Amino acid sequence: MRETLKKFAARFGAFHVKLLSGAEIKAWLASEPLAVKTRNRHLGYVGNVFSLAEEWNLIDADPFKKVNGFNDPHAKARQVAILTPEQLAALLRAAASNPCTGLESRSSPGPRRV
Repeated sequence: MRETLKKFAARFGAFHVKLLSGAEIKAWLASEPLAVKTRNRHLGYVGNVFSLAEEWNLIDADPFKKVNGFNDPHAKARQVAILTPEQLAALLRAAASNPCTGLESRSSPGPRRV
């Protein structure tokens, strides 16, 4: 968090906090040469600070209430595909009809290598 606050102070230190918008801060982070995860981490830390400032009545409204994080274009590639019942049935039929698949169903927790 210290790194985030240093970067934030270097960029916005001369501005009055009440005049900053969440979109403006997000645009600044978008222009930084950072990974999406790092941008979201910084955005989260700054958002937490503004949330506390609102809670402590230091600012009237939290400018981050309607600001979403950055979208990770690689996140979809990491998602696990879930088979439909039809796809699962087809997979099990194919595995049962081809003993060379290396999968064997047993009464234990699930498919196992043989």
